[in-house]
Amino acid sequence: MTAGARPDLPRRPLARLSIIIVSRHRPARLASCLTALSQQNHPEFEIILVADPASLAVRPDLALKRIPFDEANISAARNAGIAAAAGEVIAFIDDDALAVPSWAGRLAAAFADPEVVAATGTTRGPDGFRWQVRAERIGRDGLAYPLDVAGPVSLAPKAGIRSARSARIAPFARRPCARSAALIRPFATISTKAT
Repeated sequence: MTAGARPDLPRRPLARLSIIIVSRHRPARLASCLTALSQQNHPEFEIILVADPASLAVRPDLALKRIPFDEANISAARNAGIAAAAGEVIAFIDDDALAVPSWAGRLAAAFADPEVVAATGTTRGPDGFRWQVRAERIGRDGLAYPLDVAGPVSLAPKAGIRSARSARIAPFARRPCARSAALIRPFATISTKAT
């Protein structure tokens, strides 16, 4: 149970995930990302690929929802993926990221606590050791401030910080996400980008 979670609330089984990948003209990186996702230990998830026609043909051996989209508009592409999603939890992963095998399972485990409405994690660099992205909060001034992620983190509004601006650190959310405060649990991905 998470720190601060109410013991009277029942824990749920692992949530079904819809993992959305948006890719445009980067089939080699996409192939690596899809390979990593095919090795996830979570028992119930779907992968939705929103991509240009050539990228839709990558890894034809995998059962994916494939949505044609060849515009330079990641928001519209993600919305197309969300529209096709059947999972209780929506997760986004970049086409140049490699999810560790426990990524989907650890993400889903965070949602077993009914108080958790969003979860996110850290990103390690291509060497697997250095941090590329940690966690941060966005202040009213638009600047990023470090956020300690040693364990679950509450994103309850604080003086001078609005939760809605914290969406940058919570790209994975329960559908629908109606609360303004969330317990955030960390997990990790590995990026193929040079740091």
